[in-house]
Amino acid sequence: MFNDKDSVRDTLMIDDVREATFDPVLGESVLLALKVVLSSDRTAATGVAVTFSIERGEEVSVITDDQGWASYIYTADAPGNVAVIATLTGFDEPLHTFPLKVLAAGFWDGAMFQFGASEPVVWGTEAAFPRTSGGHTVWFKTDSAPLLGRQFCLGLTGYSSATELGLTVVPPLGEYRALPENGELKWDFSYTGSRGGAYGLKLASPLILKHSPMNVMSLAPEVESRVKSEAR
Repeated sequence: MFNDKDSVRDTLMIDDVREATFDPVLGESVLLALKVVLSSDRTAATGVAVTFSIERGEEVSVITDDQGWASYIYTADAPGNVAVIATLTGFDEPLHTFPLKVLAAGFWDGAMFQFGASEPVVWGTEAAFPRTSGGHTVWFKTDSAPLLGRQFCLGLTGYSSATELGLTVVPPLGEYRALPENGELKWDFSYTGSRGGAYGLKLASPLILKHSPMNVMSLAPEVESRVKSEAR
């Protein structure tokens, strides 16, 4: 049925596509797939050869299965924007183009953490020491181009929960926002509780599997801090 090159392209169509569910870091692999069906009645086109090609010239031919799916696993080996193009074998016209953004290893390394009026430090390298009285601000700062424009949220992990700490954060923990061109996001923290505790802050982005390193926060009541100071 599929040997007549003049008619094959007109009898087939894409019924479904599975894009990459995340942006890979160098060395990570992502699954790309598309479903080919007969355009006449949308039944699965089994045994069709689909070629997946990368811009730099690598090509892999895959045969559609009994459900019409052709799948390809791309392993990231160069950072930047990558396009994987799927075509019917022997044809130049693309069936579908899969756009990918490959991140370099260590992409979190340029992230900076600023607590209140203190000097920025590399995210995850130093603990901060908030007090239960008053409030403070936390900044995420970066000049990493691959991170600009992405959605990020701040999360709390380990040790103590936000409820136990009487902690309120604005914007809320878990709320995604786009990182603007100046590379800065901030969160305002306030505490209604009187007990201390420890917790960690992490950043997450929907298309990045790896969370940021954890920034340790050690919360203590103001009176406890004063007693320790007088004891010295």
